[in-house]
Amino acid sequence: MIKIGVIGCGAPHALNSHLPILASFPDVELAAFCDIDRERLDTAMNEYRVKTGFTDFRRMLDETSLDGVFVIVRPSRLREIVVECIKCGLPVSVEKAPGTSAAQTRDMLEEAKRRNCLNMVGFDRRYAIPVLAAKHLLGNHRILEVTGIFERTYMAPCDPKDAIIHGLDMMRFWGGEVARTDMTVLYGDEGVRSFELQISFAGGVIGHFRAGNYCRESQEYYTVRDSSGALVTADIANKGVRQAGVKAERDIPEIYLHPEPLQKLKGYWENRHFIDCIKSGQMPHPNLKDSLGTMEIAEYIKHELNKQEVKV
Repeated sequence: MIKIGVIGCGAPHALNSHLPILASFPDVELAAFCDIDRERLDTAMNEYRVKTGFTDFRRMLDETSLDGVFVIVRPSRLREIVVECIKCGLPVSVEKAPGTSAAQTRDMLEEAKRRNCLNMVGFDRRYAIPVLAAKHLLGNHRILEVTGIFERTYMAPCDPKDAIIHGLDMMRFWGGEVARTDMTVLYGDEGVRSFELQISFAGGVIGHFRAGNYCRESQEYYTVRDSSGALVTADIANKGVRQAGVKAERDIPEIYLHPEPLQKLKGYWENRHFIDCIKSGQMPHPNLKDSLGTMEIAEYIKHELNKQEVKV
């Protein structure tokens, strides 16, 4: 049985995603909860029948015996907590963004490398069912091109470390390491509404990415062209996958076509992967090393927006 501690157990993302998913795993025990808000802590403990709770994460680390920790707090609080978890030798899963800057991500990564500590970053799009199905359809074919659209009607369009960072991570997931990036800012009637990136990846993949709120309806999808000529689209917003340009439809596994209710949550396969990595001792993905590249792209975008006197 894998004993898990959760720091930030009262956060909405914990209550609506991580906790019900972890509680459903037969090989996981929710052993200890921590939240600075006593009322939220008590609510989570009562709902999941967890007997050990703390308002100070250091006490939780000192007084409990755990196999891994989920840290579900704001980026501004991550570095301090994550470094302490790593110093205790505990595998740790953190939320996006992994810190407020690439420098903070690098600090956590260096500590994890010194301690040889397993770590994972919660870029959950990688484990969304449309993405898993698309990855299966692409198989071993070489990826040539990826186009990503990440548009919201409600988000601040210019903060690349907020929701948009999921889209940046997905571009790197498909394309690999970035060699060159060029950006164009698109202006609407009320100022900046979106931006576009042209990305050259080190392995030869070409990327096109647009993000912002220049639309009436939220959209998020990734279209990948492979060396066979196939086009596969993972549609996150509409929770589906499409394929074109293939001589015959490639089969999608039944588990992706008709998942169980909890499996439909983006965090299900992400959390399952982290638990399996604790059991096997293998490094999870994405991890701090991988995510550092995404943070560096986000900082490039922010820098370019600031050069054009756009408030982020």
